[in-house]
Amino acid sequence: MITKYQKILFCLIVTLHFQLVTIAQWNIIYSSEDVLTSVDFYNSEFGIIGGPYNIFLTYDGGETWIDKSDIYDVTVINKLAIIDDTTLIVATTLPTGILASSDSGLSWNFINAPSDVDIYREFEFFSKDTIISLFEYFPFVCRTYSFFDTLSCNVAISPFLLFDISFPTSQIGYACGQDGIFRTTDGIETWEQVFNSSTTKIQFINPANGYALFGNEFIKSVDYGDNWSTTDFAEEINPIDIEDFTIVDDSVFFIIGTAVDKGKIVSSYNNGTDWIINDIPNQIKYLFDIDCLNKDTCYAIASSFIEGVHMYYLLKTTNGGGISTLHNLNPNFTFTLTPNPATTILHLQLALKENNYTIQTFNLVGELMPVNFKNNQSDISHLPPGIYFTEVITEQGRAVQKWVKM
Repeated sequence: MITKYQKILFCLIVTLHFQLVTIAQWNIIYSSEDVLTSVDFYNSEFGIIGGPYNIFLTYDGGETWIDKSDIYDVTVINKLAIIDDTTLIVATTLPTGILASSDSGLSWNFINAPSDVDIYREFEFFSKDTIISLFEYFPFVCRTYSFFDTLSCNVAISPFLLFDISFPTSQIGYACGQDGIFRTTDGIETWEQVFNSSTTKIQFINPANGYALFGNEFIKSVDYGDNWSTTDFAEEINPIDIEDFTIVDDSVFFIIGTAVDKGKIVSSYNNGTDWIINDIPNQIKYLFDIDCLNKDTCYAIASSFIEGVHMYYLLKTTNGGGISTLHNLNPNFTFTLTPNPATTILHLQLALKENNYTIQTFNLVGELMPVNFKNNQSDISHLPPGIYFTEVITEQGRAVQKWVKM
């Protein structure tokens, strides 16, 4: 005879198990044989995805998708973006111009590109009437007025191609390309070179702090681009051929790429000190684009190649990508936590001669938790069930262990 308490215990175990095995990762929310390369979400409900020949819109967070590929007679779609809750733009190649909607994608009109500019490549939006544009083969940055009605362009920044722009304010901005990184402090009127090697991606979270992709290295500046340093990945993170990255805030960012014929997403919640290898579906081989609403909710475009068939996917995470493995830059020592899983008391075993070290514990999304170790043990009964990370920092370096509270 199963007692009432046994039933309650069984239900609790099942509930905890369900929480633990489903707590994390990127999940496929849309798949298609149509080529997908770009994603942009305005909020958790309104989003757009597409590729060279197709556009899909969702108004319910990806539950259903509406094919808008036939909205206009265009041959190649180059860039997708949502400016506000009603305004969307799609940059096109043949013909060259902008498909624009001011009613959330219900109707569209075509805006021809001026005859003296080239294909739209990248955008920075401050409003639908103040848009800064970069062009495919045209080393100018242009400010758009009256929703692409007029363009005001600077003199040529460089004789070489530009690949990306980032404007943390309407006056301070950065452009990167074959000839390096350039900075403007007066909108787009004048530019100065601040880095002299080819870079392909750039993002500044404020005027002083930014990141760029230099070859396959992730570089950082904290002084308005005057100096750049390389981010060192732990051995376990490499190899990774970086395709793209996005900066969520001053400490959280995601990098997507490929490692040994398999897609890889890595993230950091403490400004690159520690790196998390995210859980992604096993069939993912390539990743093309990533877009985050916040540190928890992100979207990525991915693909697989199975038995001669290309499939394209939209991936989504609602917990920052989940955690497969967390790696440290200098794991020069180790420690253990027991029991694991734990319920009330957590014991720490650390073989160190030094007594000067710091212990801190974080939850799955990087929030510091109230866990205090005294005599190498801590009462964790107040914590909700879930996955946690305890970090020990010493003069020898730092190390992190993952543990589970039941």
